[in-house]
Amino acid sequence: MNKKIILSVLVFLIYLAPAHAIDIYNCTVLDSPFTTYELQNDVNSSVACFNITANNITLNCNGHNMEGLGDQFGIIIQGVNGTKITNCTTSGFTYGIYVYLAHDNEIYDTEAVQPSASGVQLYYSTNNLLHNISVHGSSGTGDEGIWLD
Repeated sequence: MNKKIILSVLVFLIYLAPAHAIDIYNCTVLDSPFTTYELQNDVNSSVACFNITANNITLNCNGHNMEGLGDQFGIIIQGVNGTKITNCTTSGFTYGIYVYLAHDNEIYDTEAVQPSASGVQLYYSTNNLLHNISVHGSSGTGDEGIWLD
């Protein structure tokens, strides 16, 4: 009985332990579940800047900008759940943030500047929270600020 209680307490404490943070300096694939990634500087990319490929990832851009140099995504969240995006600015991408078949995500305190299609697009995705999102200067064929499909 005591071993079960101790084991239960240890599992509970591990569950409550904060996710470790990884400093990032370039556009990359974010693929470690239960990890917080913190952008340390402005970045630019001609392909998708951040591709989130694991569940329960947090991306904190710390107010830094992702500059798009081509026809792509600033941040893509596809087929994963529990992602949090905060304090990010995307500019010049086709889609600032693209969420596809992804659920229970949070995007807040984020800005998309001059996307050529959508600042934020949620496609076949449910239970997502958007808070304090700004889209400026959307231009092109779509001209959507935030697109929910």
